[in-house]
Formats: sequence, structure tokens, C-alpha cells
Amino acid sequence: MGLPVPAEPPGYGPILGQDSQRPVGVFEVYTDATDVVNSAAKSQLIVVPVVGGVLLLLYLYLLAVVRKADATIEFQRRMISERTQTLEVLTAKLLSAQEDERKRLADRLHEGIAQSLQAVKLAVERATPVDDVARSAPLAALIQETIEQTREFAVELRPSALDHFGVIEALNSFFNEFIQRRSDLVLERNFGISESDIPRPLKTIIFRIVQDTLKGLAAGTEADQIKVALSLAKNNLQLSITENAYSYRAAGNDARFDGEADAALLPMKERTVFSGGDYETFLNSDGSTLHVARWPV
Repeated sequence: MGLPVPAEPPGYGPILGQDSQRPVGVFEVYTDATDVVNSAAKSQLIVVPVVGGVLLLLYLYLLAVVRKADATIEFQRRMISERTQTLEVLTAKLLSAQEDERKRLADRLHEGIAQSLQAVKLAVERATPVDDVARSAPLAALIQETIEQTREFAVELRPSALDHFGVIEALNSFFNEFIQRRSDLVLERNFGISESDIPRPLKTIIFRIVQDTLKGLAAGTEADQIKVALSLAKNNLQLSITENAYSYRAAGNDARFDGEADAALLPMKERTVFSGGDYETFLNSDGSTLHVARWPV
């Protein structure tokens, strides 16, 4: 039942006389809009819930889409994290197996071939008459040179100092040999920690990073200044290598990176990441580059 609606104000129409000049009467016209208003009210009562329902369904649909997208992203993130962890574990096992094989080969070279060559040299010297030593001297010298090369190769594969004395002593020994071969290169070292501060699994990693990086820089770049430092900072073990292998243009402090230097530093980045550490590179104001590897301890 519709609500009573007052009639709209009447409309007026004049009634003209025969001379059509003066009105003799007035028509009053009334309109009842009750039905129209009631119909509009009913339509409004129907449209408002329908529109609200459509908006609610649209909101629920969008909410479902967002939740599905969040679930998909979380699933992909979890899968990436699991694969990354798996890759790190597999890489660690591969590096460990590689080091075990290097150690085995180094032991065989040092304890086997080198010792056998030493025995051959002694046999040659004993079998040579005293008055004929000059004739066997070149052979003895060649055998001795082969023995030294074999031991150097064994040390390069796996330095015995790393197993017997630790990574710091092994690095010092490597630095001394490295400087003898590259006297034109300025090599600084700063070890602000003790051997006990370095976790055992990281000792071989750190030694290999320094060994491979220095050899790469010396062989493939024009670096003539390298600084290696070990320190503890904010519960992190930090290895930093500063080098000037990158070409540097002073104008505008713009650095043009050298592809050979990038290749030389690639082992540092790979070994750091695969062993659970973080790797960063910083350009110093003097044109040198600082490479930092950090591991939580």
C-alpha cells in the first residue's frame, strides 16, 4: 500500500473571452503523483540490495584472487628457497669432495712420487763412481728439479700447513711464495683475528678464495696492489680483498669495469654464496675496488 502523497501544486490555465483579450475564467489542473513515487520507492528497494549484492560478490571474488596470488607467490618463494638450500648443500658437498680428492692427490704426490724420485736420485748418486760424478750431476740436478716441482704441485693442490697449522699459517706461507714469484706486486695482509675465531668448515673456503683470487688477478689483470684482511664485525667473519685491477677514469669518478678482473673475482663470489655467506663490492675513491665476503659466526 502506497503512502499518501500530497497533490502537486495546481497548474493554472486562463479562459479568454470572445474578444480574446481579457480572461473570463481560469482552469485549475491537479496531478496525483502518488503512484509514480510509490513505484520509484519500490524500484529503489529492489535496486539497492541488488547493487549491494553485486558489489559484495565482486569484493569476495577480488579477495579470493588476491589470496590465491599470495599463496602462489609464497609457494614459489618457498620452492626457490628450498632449491637454493639444496643447491648450497650440493655445492658444499661437491667442494668438500673436491678438497678430499685434492688432499689425496697431494699426499700421493708428496709421499709417493716425490719420495720415489728422491730414492732414484740417491741411487744414481751412489751408483756413480767418485771420479765420474760430473757426468751424473746433470741427471741428479734434473731429478732434484722434478722433485721440487712435484712438491710445489702437491702444495698447490692441498698445502699441508692448512691441515697441520690452520688457514692463517697456510695463507702466510702462500703469500711468501706468491711475493717471490710476483716481486712487482705490492701485497698487504692484515689478520685481525686468531685461528680459533675461524670455524673449521670455512678455513678451506677462505684459503681457496684468497688463492684463486690472487692467482687470477696476477695472471689476467694489471693489478699491482692487493690487500687481504680477515676480521670479525657484528657477529660476522669478514674477508676483504682490495685491488686496483679495474680501469679507473678520474673524470666524474666513473669506473669502467674490466672483464678480466671480473673473471678473476668470480671464484670469490661463487664460493662465498655457495658456502652460505654474503658478497659485496665497493668502489673506493682512489679507484681501487673492495670485495667483501661475510659469514655469520
